[in-house]
Amino acid sequence: MATRAVRVVPTDDSADNGALDSIMEAANGGGGGGEAIGLPDKLTMQGDVERLNNRLRRMNAGLLNPRGKIMQYWDFFTLSALFYTATVTPYEVCMMWAEPKFYNPTSTWLTPLFIVNWFVNVVFMVDICFNFFLPYREPIAKGGGMVKNHRLIAKNYLYSWFPLDIISVVPVDNIMMAIDTTQIKGASMLAAIRLLRLLRLIKLARILRASRIFSRWENSISLSYAKQDLIRWTIIIMILLHWLACILGILAQLMAPPRTDALAEAVQTAIAAGDPQCYGCMPDGDLSPGNLCASPCLTPCEVAQLARLRQPNAYDNEIATEESRIYLGQSWVCRYANDGAIAPPVWHAEVWIAAMYVALIQLGGGVGSIVPMNWLEYIVFSFGIILGSVTWAMVVGTICATMATGDPKANEFKAGMDALNYFLEDMQMPAALRVRAREYFRNKRDLLKTASYNDLLHEFSPDLQADIVLHMSAKTLDIVWYLSSLEQGARVELAMRLERAGYAPREKISSVKLTILMRGVAAKAGNILTPPAHWGDDMVVSSVSLRDMRHASALTYVEVATLSRDDLDDVLANFPASAAIIRQAAMRVAMKRAVVIISEFVRSRRELQANSDPRLKQQRQLQNAFGGGDSSDDPAMILRVLTGGNLKDIVDGQLVEEVGGVAPTATMATLAKDIREIKEQLAKLVK
Repeated sequence: MATRAVRVVPTDDSADNGALDSIMEAANGGGGGGEAIGLPDKLTMQGDVERLNNRLRRMNAGLLNPRGKIMQYWDFFTLSALFYTATVTPYEVCMMWAEPKFYNPTSTWLTPLFIVNWFVNVVFMVDICFNFFLPYREPIAKGGGMVKNHRLIAKNYLYSWFPLDIISVVPVDNIMMAIDTTQIKGASMLAAIRLLRLLRLIKLARILRASRIFSRWENSISLSYAKQDLIRWTIIIMILLHWLACILGILAQLMAPPRTDALAEAVQTAIAAGDPQCYGCMPDGDLSPGNLCASPCLTPCEVAQLARLRQPNAYDNEIATEESRIYLGQSWVCRYANDGAIAPPVWHAEVWIAAMYVALIQLGGGVGSIVPMNWLEYIVFSFGIILGSVTWAMVVGTICATMATGDPKANEFKAGMDALNYFLEDMQMPAALRVRAREYFRNKRDLLKTASYNDLLHEFSPDLQADIVLHMSAKTLDIVWYLSSLEQGARVELAMRLERAGYAPREKISSVKLTILMRGVAAKAGNILTPPAHWGDDMVVSSVSLRDMRHASALTYVEVATLSRDDLDDVLANFPASAAIIRQAAMRVAMKRAVVIISEFVRSRRELQANSDPRLKQQRQLQNAFGGGDSSDDPAMILRVLTGGNLKDIVDGQLVEEVGGVAPTATMATLAKDIREIKEQLAKLVK
C-alpha cells in the first residue's frame, strides 16, 4: 500500500527550528531512505552557531557601529559644531577688532564666546577619541571589507586624518593668553598681534571632517544626485561669500596705521598751538610705541601732520598729494568710515554687511561702490573676483546640468509627447482623436515610469531583488484572496510575473486573466469597480463553462495588473504547497458557480415545462443537451456535462474524474443564453 507524502510548512515562530530539523532529517537520510551525508547532529550545530555568535561579539567588543544610533546622533552633533566653526570662527577672527588683553589678569577675557569656543573644541577632542574605535572600510583592491581590528584602526587613523585633526584642536586662545603683548614694541605692534589671531583659523581644518560624516550617511540619503549637487553648491556659495567678506575684514586689520612717536608729538604740538580742528588718537602717558592707541584709522589731523613729516619742505600742492596718498593707503574700512559710507570698525556687524556686498559683487566678476585703492587691496580684490567667478561658473554649470538631466523619466516623457505631437500632425489626425491620444499618453506617464524600473531590478542580488519586489507588490497580491496565503517564494515569483497595462475610456478589458484594478473606474456586470477591485480570479478553474468571461469596460483611464494562467502554472510547478492552495481555491470557485448555474437552469426548465404554450415548444428541446428524460433533473448529471467528466471524488482539494467522460454538449454561454430566452418567454406569457 502506497503511503502519502506530507510536507509540513513551518510557521513564523518555528521557522528556524523547522529549517534546522529539515537539515538534520536530510543529513540522516530521512524521508527518502537514502544514506546520511555525515552532517553533525542538531545539538552540535547549535553549539557551532553559539560559538560563531560569541566570536562576532568579541570582534565588535569596544567598537562603535558607524551606522548605529549613537554615531548618527554624534554625527549630527559634530556637524553642528562644524557649522559653528565655519561661520562664527572666521567672523570672530576677522571682524571683531577689539582684542582683549589676555595677559592682564584683571581683564574680562572669560566671555560667553570664549566658553562656547572651548565647548566646541572639546567636541572635536572627543571625536578624535571616537575615531580610534570606529571601524573603517578597506579599499576595493584589498577586498573592500570592514576592518574591526583595534591595532589596524589606530594605525590607519594615525597615518591619515589624525595629524590634521590634532592641529585643528590646538587651543590658540589659551596660547595667546600666555603672550605678554606689553613687551611688543614698534609701530607694527597691532598688526603683529592681529597676525597672531590668524592662528585661530587653523580650526577651519575641522571642516574636512564633513566628508567622513557624509560618507557614513551616503546610503541613508534618498535625494537624487542632482538635488545633492544643488544643495552642496548652495552651501559652498554661502560659505564662500562669508569667507570672502571675512578676508576683506582681516585685510583691513592687517593694514596697521603708520603711527610713530614723531607723529604723536606733531599732533600734540598742533593741539597745543590751539588748532581747534586737530585731534588724534593720542597715547596715554608714555609716547613709546607699545602704548600707542588701538584705533586702526588715522584722523584728518594725523593725515595732515604725517604728510608734513614726510614732505617737510614741500609746496602746498605736494602736501595735498601726499595727504591723498596717505588717505588712500589706509584700509577700505577706514576710507569709507571717514566718508560716512559705512560704520566705524567697532561696529563689526555693519562692516560685515558691507563686506558681504563686496563679496557678492565679486561673485559675479565685478566691483561695486567699494573699490580697492592700494596695492594690497588690488591683490585681494582680484583674488576674490577670480575665485568668485570660477565658483559661480561651476554653479551655473551645475544648475544647467540639473535642468537638463534632473529627472530622466520626465525628459523621456517630454520627448515622447513631442514625438506624439509630430506624429499626429504628420498623419493629419482629427482634433478629437488628437485629444484622446494626448490624454492617454499623459495618463500613462506613471505606468511607463514604473515599467522602466524592471531593468533596474535585475541589477540587484536575488535575495534583495525578492525583498524589493515583494514590498512593491505585496499589497497588490493581497487583494486576491487565494494569493495572500501562498508561500513567500511563490508570491515573489508571481509579483515578478505581473504585467501592467493601461486602457482608455470606453475600452473593453478582457477577463481571461486575473485582473487587478490599480487606477481609475471600470464597470463589469452592472457593477462600478474602483481600486482595489479585481476580476478574473476564476481563471484557476479549468472548465471555461464555469468561468465568467464577460468583459469589463473602462469608464475613465484605467491601469490594471494582470496575471495569466500559464504564468501561474509555471510558478506553482516549483511550489507544491502553494499549488495545493490554488487547487482548493479552484474547487471552491467551481462548486459555487456550478450550484448557481444548476439551480437557475432547473428552476427555469420546470417553469417552462409547466406552461403548455406551443410557442415554447422549441425551448423544451434544451433538456436533450442534458441527456433527456428524468435524469436531466439530476444536478450531478448537469455538473458532469458542464465539467466534461464524471464527478468521482475530491481528494486533497482535487476534482478526480473518470477517464473517458462525457464531452460537454452545452457551454456556459449557451446555457446562459437559453436561460435568458426562457425567462423572456415566461414574462410574455404572464403579461
